[in-house]
Amino acid sequence: MGKYFISLTLFTLLIVELVFLPLLIPLDSFVQQWIQDFRYCDLDRLALFVKNWTSSPYLYITIVGTAACVMVYQRRWEDIIALSIIAIGGALLCEWLKIFVSRPRPSSLAFINYGNSFPSGHVTNSVTLFGAIYTAFPDHLGKRWIRLSALSVIFIVVMIIGLQRVYFTHHWLTDVIGSCLLGLGWLFFATARFSRPLAVKSLGVTCVIFAFAFLTVRLFPTLQFVVPSPISARGTSTNRADLAAYVPSELEAASAEIERGAPAIAVWNLRGPKTNINLPLSQQRDYMVVFAIAPQSKSRKLECHQLEVLINDRPVKRTVLYEGFRDYTFRMDKQLVSADTNRLTFTLLTAERAKPALVYLEAFPQ
Repeated sequence: MGKYFISLTLFTLLIVELVFLPLLIPLDSFVQQWIQDFRYCDLDRLALFVKNWTSSPYLYITIVGTAACVMVYQRRWEDIIALSIIAIGGALLCEWLKIFVSRPRPSSLAFINYGNSFPSGHVTNSVTLFGAIYTAFPDHLGKRWIRLSALSVIFIVVMIIGLQRVYFTHHWLTDVIGSCLLGLGWLFFATARFSRPLAVKSLGVTCVIFAFAFLTVRLFPTLQFVVPSPISARGTSTNRADLAAYVPSELEAASAEIERGAPAIAVWNLRGPKTNINLPLSQQRDYMVVFAIAPQSKSRKLECHQLEVLINDRPVKRTVLYEGFRDYTFRMDKQLVSADTNRLTFTLLTAERAKPALVYLEAFPQ
């Protein structure tokens, strides 16, 4: 009963988090902005290296495959089935919740189908997979220091995976927290329910429940639980720069395939290392400026592009441009702007020309 109680507690906390997600919007916004403000080149390289290893399916295939080979050698067939149920069930439960909870990812690129944000599949799968493997080898973890070392490694790996999902703006912080609650809740339930001897009846009932849940979501999409995104807290944009007006003096009209398989959309490449764009503002007040941009480098090596933004010749933002189109934000204090035309200057701080492509530029009053 101990594992069932822990599982029930974790699932209850998950439901509580879902209910209070609108109240946690300031926390998500603060953490996201804080991380983006402190990004720099070397940290970006390290984070990208970690992402390539922790987000790659080869890592999970290697770990799960090794554990399965050991079980096959030891003829632990029921444990192999239980491990498969835990892994597949956790992935299906995460996918169902991602469909049921309608929450946009941290991006204003509404025309891109990134999928819903809550919860994170990478974090949920890492918790269930690594946790299932840990519980599958109790005889090899007899000594206390070995158990603690194994748990510490799992905890660190899951934390790294969760942090890089937030760092690269794929998820909000509360998405990661919810993923940990979901993964651990399913792990405790499944290890208690599907351990030896394997209950075939329980497996059949679980499959029916999963099938019914997916069928319900597909047939009745209005039953989705709609959660407001921190993006909505920006309010309504009052000023959007007409980028087409700066062709060909500052910008070069082009097109780009932002999402694989999707039709190309209009973008504007920065013609030189320094580009000036006028942003008319109706009032002298604080603004949140949002722009979507991506470095268009043809090199396949890992590069780092820094972009500095100035408002009326005063620096307000320096950020690292990550590969692919992303939203970048910065705040403009009312002391820096005027209730008239304001000049934004984008300066690319890199030795190699990358010709960044700009999608849009707009300001939200704060």
